[in-house]
Amino acid sequence: MIEASSKLLKAMWAPVPTPIKRPVRVVLIKLQRLPNWLSVKARRIWPFLPEGIRRLFRFVGSRRSLGLGLFDRVPATELIARRYAQIVSGNAKSIRGFEIELASKADAEEMIRLALLAQQRELYSDLVTFLESFRYHFPSPPSDPFSFAYRDFWLAQYEILAQKRYEVANEHHDFDIESLLARPHPYNTRDQRVIGAHVVAAGTILGCIPKSPPARILEMGVGFGNTALQMGLSGYDVTVLDIEKKHLEIVSQRFKREGLSVRCLHQEFLDIEALDERFDAIVFYECFHHCIDHQRLLIALRKKLTEGGAIIFAGETINEALPYAWGLNPTGQGIWSIRHHGWMELVFKKSYFLELLTRHGFAVEENSNPASAQSWVFTARPIREFASSQPPG
Repeated sequence: MIEASSKLLKAMWAPVPTPIKRPVRVVLIKLQRLPNWLSVKARRIWPFLPEGIRRLFRFVGSRRSLGLGLFDRVPATELIARRYAQIVSGNAKSIRGFEIELASKADAEEMIRLALLAQQRELYSDLVTFLESFRYHFPSPPSDPFSFAYRDFWLAQYEILAQKRYEVANEHHDFDIESLLARPHPYNTRDQRVIGAHVVAAGTILGCIPKSPPARILEMGVGFGNTALQMGLSGYDVTVLDIEKKHLEIVSQRFKREGLSVRCLHQEFLDIEALDERFDAIVFYECFHHCIDHQRLLIALRKKLTEGGAIIFAGETINEALPYAWGLNPTGQGIWSIRHHGWMELVFKKSYFLELLTRHGFAVEENSNPASAQSWVFTARPIREFASSQPPG
């Protein structure tokens, strides 16, 4: 669509008289500078702009970052290659907010091919910067985000990108366990900014737990156990759940080294429906967005909380500027995870996320730490407990 628009604009431009072209060029130059102004001065209005206007800003900004004119006809594959060349040369600046649009599965495949090359480089930040440079354009989903038809639409889009049907088993993560026992993610990145963001997030999550140790905590999708370990060291009674057995082995070893005990459940998210236990807090850190049946999951979770308990969602992919209520994550990182790993990668509009929790009987408190994007925390309490915990007046 973008390339076709560029071709049409160029055809329209050719017969325009020179006296008219001059002032138009001045306007276009100002338009090319506008993305910088928007980034610095007016990011708050971005979610309220029509998606067509946001796509225009991305088009102008990405062309400018790659040294191209507005009317240069360049296929997406060349745009992707130019961005990779910037990464390799060390001259790549972040273009977050003005990403290169991927309009087809073939575009996504080319991005994945070069991302695999970027992954082989020593700096983890090279891969991150490269993936942040892209955004996939999905067709519009059905209108009701709470319907089965809406969910099935995104399952079909997943199948197109991942080239296979979605099964929960796709969430398995194969890796060399020995190398990550000593230095699990994010410490294996050797990137102090990435590590610092996760450390700050763990502290923010701890501060949001509604009860003091030794309260019972369940962490869903525990991963390498960084947050769980901090809860264990703080004196909490910790249970962890994960679909990947290797994750649980690493978590068990990390707790053992600290002289702590942890109970590990090798299960899927929805297996919690059969768990006959209650917890004072249930924690999701960067993982709730892997559940396509998140409405069903919330129904089950509400029944697993003790009186005064809460569900904590941290580091979730929430973006009010999303052109749909929820769906597959259109960022380069999201497309990479879907195509390369086979994971379900969702993203939610904040307004949808809050309505989702409200519909399932929760009241929500929001906390954030500006030092870490992962520290955006939503604490959801069943409404009856939330009301009784509020101070009078």
